[in-house]
Amino acid sequence: MTDIRKKVDMYVTLKTKQSLLQEDISAMEADILKHGEELLADTKYKSVRIIGESNSRAVSVTNAETLKVTYPSLLKDIFGKVYADCVKEEITYTVNAHGKRILISLLTGAYNAGESLERLVDNVSVDKKTNKILSKKLKGINFDTDKRTLMNVCGMGEETASDYAYMAMEAVAWQNINNLMKINDVEDSPIPAGNNNLSVLKEKTVRSAAVDQTVKVSIIDIDV
Repeated sequence: MTDIRKKVDMYVTLKTKQSLLQEDISAMEADILKHGEELLADTKYKSVRIIGESNSRAVSVTNAETLKVTYPSLLKDIFGKVYADCVKEEITYTVNAHGKRILISLLTGAYNAGESLERLVDNVSVDKKTNKILSKKLKGINFDTDKRTLMNVCGMGEETASDYAYMAMEAVAWQNINNLMKINDVEDSPIPAGNNNLSVLKEKTVRSAAVDQTVKVSIIDIDV
């Protein structure tokens, strides 16, 4: 009986501390988020790193994009023949990661028409060895991973690497959109052939889905 009473005392003490700590954490997180959003404002970057005074700890503030499908019946028109590959039909519509990237790119305009990842790698590479490494590691999918790759492989500074990481994402986004249009560019396609493909695709996407943007803070490792 005495043991459980001690545990009750300890439990209440810890829960009280936890509540107070959570208040402090929430207040600090709000300040960090505000500062991070200011740093990300008027940039195309997806995340920014904020280093602590000790230079041994850091957080990243990330702009996360969440896709919400508003008119799921139009998804078949958008994805056409690859619908089953990009959308899993349930009671609710679930778009897989690849499909989400395509829809978010169309909704936000985060693509560079005519660009390719291969061309970007050629422009960045200083020699054949660098080209070979970047061709394997630069994916245009994860901003932070590509940024680290460019910093490590090419010796870029963080700002320059961020620029190229974003360009890689835009290039891959266009390749995905272009491939989607090519796959569905047939007579029975709901997306008509010709130069209007992209505008029609974007119009259908706007009518079928929307993007909610949220910001989160996460603890990350830092090289000292």
